[in-house]
Amino acid sequence: MEYPIKVKIGITFIALSSLVSSILLTIDKDQQIRDFDYIDQAVLQEEHFAGLKELLPENTVAGYITDLQPDENTQKGYGYYLTQFYLTQYVLSPAILTMETDHPFVIGNFFVFRPCRPLVPGMSPTYESA
Repeated sequence: MEYPIKVKIGITFIALSSLVSSILLTIDKDQQIRDFDYIDQAVLQEEHFAGLKELLPENTVAGYITDLQPDENTQKGYGYYLTQFYLTQYVLSPAILTMETDHPFVIGNFFVFRPCRPLVPGMSPTYESA
């Protein structure tokens, strides 16, 4: 079946436009990746808790406390809140973290500077990280 010349020109134009667009997007994306100074959140968390992992007894169960509140805009309301909990769990493994404070060790992960005061009655800090 022979197509009219206008159809052939149209299809060729669409194909070439798509090809050029894909090439330009690929070039632009490579440049964006090179320009972006990416810092992995896990690496930041490892730096934040540097030294603490060695202080915890092996395979200990520790509590976790934070000043973050569950996000209302995310599924189940726990976006950044749970992300920070899981990153802390990852960094401090093989220690096991729970969101309870009735353990010999409780890890505090705070994001807002406040004068030092115990968040849990009777608890005192034994290790602080900047």
